[in-house]
Amino acid sequence: MTKTWLRHHRSFSESQKDIVCMSRHTRVMSLANDCPERVQDYATLGEKDFQTVVNEYHSLSELSGLANRRKILNAPHLQKWSAVQREIIIRRKFELEALAK
Repeated sequence: MTKTWLRHHRSFSESQKDIVCMSRHTRVMSLANDCPERVQDYATLGEKDFQTVVNEYHSLSELSGLANRRKILNAPHLQKWSAVQREIIIRRKFELEALAK
């Protein structure tokens, strides 16, 4: 270990030391590819099911996360929203903005 690392290591909290002291051979999981629980991509849902899912979102930040899931998850391989799904998301955004006023 380098002297710099040892000097900084003393100032870390216990939880930070756990992170820093991970073996370099530790396998880090990627949410996009290695998630043990495979779930259905919402982009494959039909209009009615997708509307039901979107109506369960109650904040603009959550809805933004759903709308921009490919960017946020760094998963460009996910299917893009259809025009109908995009309209459903936008409509829900307007509903949430109206409720916030």
